[in-house]
Amino acid sequence: MFDLLDNRLSRRGLLKVGALAAGASLLSACAPKEEAVKEEEQPTAAEEEPAEEAAPEQVTVTYWDVSSPESLDGEVKAAMIDRFEERNADIKVDDVYKPTTEGTQMSETLLTAIAGGNPPDAAYFDRFIVAAWAAEDSLTDLTDLCDASGISKEDYFDFAWIEVSGWQNKVWALPFDTDDRALYYNNELVAEAGLDPDTPPADLDEVDEWAAKLFKFEGPRMLQAGFIPWYNQGGCPYVWGWLFDGKYWDAETNVISVNDPPIVESMEWRLKYAEEYGAEKFESFSSAFGSDAQNPFYMDQVAMFYGGDWELANIAKYAPDLDFTVVPMPWPANGRMATMAGGWSVVVPRGAAHVEEGFRFISDFAGPEEMDYFCHQTSHIPTLKAAAEKDHYYEDPNHAIFMDMLPIANTRPPVPIGQFLWTALIEARDLVIHGESTPQEALDKVNENGTKEMERYT
Repeated sequence: MFDLLDNRLSRRGLLKVGALAAGASLLSACAPKEEAVKEEEQPTAAEEEPAEEAAPEQVTVTYWDVSSPESLDGEVKAAMIDRFEERNADIKVDDVYKPTTEGTQMSETLLTAIAGGNPPDAAYFDRFIVAAWAAEDSLTDLTDLCDASGISKEDYFDFAWIEVSGWQNKVWALPFDTDDRALYYNNELVAEAGLDPDTPPADLDEVDEWAAKLFKFEGPRMLQAGFIPWYNQGGCPYVWGWLFDGKYWDAETNVISVNDPPIVESMEWRLKYAEEYGAEKFESFSSAFGSDAQNPFYMDQVAMFYGGDWELANIAKYAPDLDFTVVPMPWPANGRMATMAGGWSVVVPRGAAHVEEGFRFISDFAGPEEMDYFCHQTSHIPTLKAAAEKDHYYEDPNHAIFMDMLPIANTRPPVPIGQFLWTALIEARDLVIHGESTPQEALDKVNENGTKEMERYT
């Protein structure tokens, strides 16, 4: 494009120079010689009209994200995308909201797009299912691109890198944020119940005792929930098994063990809540829960819940005057302090039209500057170790609790059947709390079916 423009201007200049030369010849007979010299010193057309540099050819990278544009996460990501476009004039990012499939951590829409050969160029992706999608040939191998860009496992927390490279020892995603979980409780409601908010429950038995005093009913109708083990992040099917010191998977033998006795015990504990307070009553009660500013924790509908560090940013935005406390989740006598480190990643789906540009975008999006910006604004934690050392992650004493727990955090088994186990364990829990199966029977069935699924990859 530049050569064509230069040639066009040169030809136009030559025409003008030719006209000037002809005029000079006519004048030369009756004009002093120095006048001709002056004519020759006139600027050329190219000097009078400098060529404008053409804008670079722009590629549109389609990016799918699970965050609602109206949410805090969505707003922060939009700002990140704007900055990327400012730094990369040759790429425009088409940011498309694609929520995950209800009840799962995956997107059926993305899976369908990959199968149909028309996927986006980049996508926000739950890190724990990277191995499963890579095993099904649904993600682009980023190993060579990472090597060329200097992206290395040494930069990240071990658990985050294992999750994105656990399948065939290749890199299938770039880690983004991480998080962990703790117990939140409403100080005002706790005090109204005759409990001391400055003295948190010492163990899981005391959590149960607090919950009993914090539930409120009007006849059969639930008015306030004290604590529901499967609400919010308590709904993650792994968290309570770890608290009881259960082991879902053996990394050395690659054998799953979701019916480990401590995990069964954790399911029996959840069943007690369903029997005591009524799973159906809570479902009816929770059906009216709002979101954002109408969050049930802000509205005095839920007194305690197990939640992630990102809740701190939401509270600051939607309920800045809320009086609350955050503590590590108390554990049973035969258990241990435990929390779950989850988090997301960014991927280039298999079949993407613009692999290199998609990688340029995700490597910037998940790079040190943007990862730190997102995590600081939303009270998440970076997976890049250097970014996580910054002082602002410790300024809020509540957030410092989550940072301090990170070294003992667990991650979901990075196995190819990660999504299968996630869904199956949730279904098993639902069967148990609705009285349709015993904890042992439900978990034995998941383990049996999961073992058969694992055989496909061994």
